[in-house]
Amino acid sequence: HVHSKSYIHRDIKPGNILFREDQTAVLTDFGIAKLVDSASVDMTSSGTMVGSPRYMSPEQAKAEKIDFRTDIYSLGAVMYEVLAGRQLYYAESPIAVALKHISDPVPMLPARFAQLQPVLEKMLAKNPDDRYQSAIEVAQVLEPYVAAPCGQWVDIEQLIQEQKAVGGYNLHPGYKTRGKAAFTVVSRPA
Repeated sequence: HVHSKSYIHRDIKPGNILFREDQTAVLTDFGIAKLVDSASVDMTSSGTMVGSPRYMSPEQAKAEKIDFRTDIYSLGAVMYEVLAGRQLYYAESPIAVALKHISDPVPMLPARFAQLQPVLEKMLAKNPDDRYQSAIEVAQVLEPYVAAPCGQWVDIEQLIQEQKAVGGYNLHPGYKTRGKAAFTVVSRPA
């Protein structure tokens, strides 16, 4: 929603994600959010970097121009921490952490979440052009995983691969049947 309003959050981290009573997530603290204009988005008016080094995209760490894909990287860093139970990169100083975001490979997820490794690696690609290009794209890719217990993810991966082979996919959660989530496959929007 934030991106659809032309804003980049620039500080997605666990401390800025709260949960309502119904367990839906809410992104908070827009103190350093930036409106994307038709020219470019720099880090600040003085060109210094802003954000939390533990969740900062490589382009943020290098104080380069950023766009919506910087938030996708940060969300990937949060996703890794949630699934692995530890931060994506650890170092003794914020600068050393920022350097790891720039150059270190994406660590492997625990084995029970291995199906999400390719999704995570695309979210955390060092080059923004290699990342998912929108938050909607990330949501569509993650939708079947969120809707089903991780024990069923192998079946989801197989269904996704089969649908890719016949021209694309768009999975939407259906109803539950015998304790398993059912999915309806529809054609990919043009």
